Amino acid sequence: MILSLINQKGGVGKTTNTIHLGACLAQMGKSVLLVDFDSQMDLTHGSGIRDPQYTIIDLLTGSDKKFRVRTRAENLSILAGSSDLTAGRFKRDSLKKALEPLKAHFDYILLDCPPEGINSFSLSLPEIALNACDNFLIPLFPNEYAVKNANSFMGRVMEVIKPKNKKLVFSGFFFGKVLVTSKKHKIYSEMMEKVAPKLMFKNFVRQDSQVDHAVSEGMTIFQFSPNCRAANDYRKLTKEFIKRTK
Repeated sequence: MILSLINQKGGVGKTTNTIHLGACLAQMGKSVLLVDFDSQMDLTHGSGIRDPQYTIIDLLTGSDKKFRVRTRAENLSILAGSSDLTAGRFKRDSLKKALEPLKAHFDYILLDCPPEGINSFSLSLPEIALNACDNFLIPLFPNEYAVKNANSFMGRVMEVIKPKNKKLVFSGFFFGKVLVTSKKHKIYSEMMEKVAPKLMFKNFVRQDSQVDHAVSEGMTIFQFSPNCRAANDYRKLTKEFIKRTK
């Protein structure tokens, strides 16, 4: 399965959630490839890769015929990003074609995408990514601005991308960085249930400083603090994701 975690709004935890959803799937015995499809390269740096010799550009252009990834944990590999990645250099199906030979080697390929909108007038990196995907998720942060745009963004994806990629499935919204002492999560969960019934994940990821510490060390939360609350939350979230996508 090729999967994107995507949202046009920044700061909602796309990269962190991509790393840890992938890491949890790897812990469950699945072979996982994380692809940094964002020129900011947060996934690359958050995985402890500082000087990649092979990047997403090499994969897309075919300039280096020998495909190389970094192993971050058992069953978990990283394809590094590039600051030179721009949508204007490639076609809509460039990533889809480039990933096709890799599908036989990985159970899951997760794409980390930049916070860009999708429209009918110009090609964006998220559109290129979604054209290659089987599935996508929208991570949310429990505040008014993140929630307000979520449903319309999902509708825009289905309007622009779905006609070109008919196999694309939306698996749902989920909340991350939830402060359990605040009532905001409950308020916004109920709000999302009203506008998008059955599309909200029941599980969410609580705010946990251990996640930031793990990323700063180039480690997953399961390597850094496997029994912390965020690690347990990611396990529950991943099990729900698997159930939803069966």
